[in-house]
Amino acid sequence: MLSRVPFPLDKGDKLRAFYQIRELSQLHNIYLCALSDSPVHPEAEKNLHPFVKEIRVFSFSKLQAALRLLMNLFSDKPFQVAYFFSRKTKNKIESYIAEVKPDHVYCQLIRMAEYIRSLDIDKTLDYQDAFSAGLLRRYKYAPWYLKPMLYMEYQRVRKYEETMAVLFRKKTIISIPDRNLFTYQGREEIQIVANGVDDEYFKKQTDAKIFDVVFC
Repeated sequence: MLSRVPFPLDKGDKLRAFYQIRELSQLHNIYLCALSDSPVHPEAEKNLHPFVKEIRVFSFSKLQAALRLLMNLFSDKPFQVAYFFSRKTKNKIESYIAEVKPDHVYCQLIRMAEYIRSLDIDKTLDYQDAFSAGLLRRYKYAPWYLKPMLYMEYQRVRKYEETMAVLFRKKTIISIPDRNLFTYQGREEIQIVANGVDDEYFKKQTDAKIFDVVFC
């Protein structure tokens, strides 16, 4: 379950999802559910179908998302969860899961966890990063007029991350430093699944070096 269709590969979460799907498809049948707040790339299905049995895309408009954000002022859910969550879509996803009867559900990012948090099924949550820690950093250096909203979101995300840790028996994250940024007890249960480099795509070049480049 993804918050974006993992093609084209122009964002970190899409890259991670695409290559995980490609590897997992060697041993498993993959049924892909993805949300989309924009038109799906015309080449997406062609590039994903070699690795998935079926693709279900649940589209929504940015206007719908904006209304959900407005209503979320009266909730305690993180705004990034509210942006992507729709009860109508939740019903559709639950019906699809009941139809497919998967052995396992893989959920990428806490923003998607709301769709399956209550389902009694073996499931994994991929945190990717410690989003609450990132929000706290942003809060510290943000302009004064953004601080109240950022701190509110930080508190909501921190609580939500901890709640999901209880509801999902299996959890993953990209790095040990990110896992260590979580403050709740039991964070050691989160498995490290690091990102890698596609060495079939990125190959060492034998051209003579012309420039030295420094990244600061």
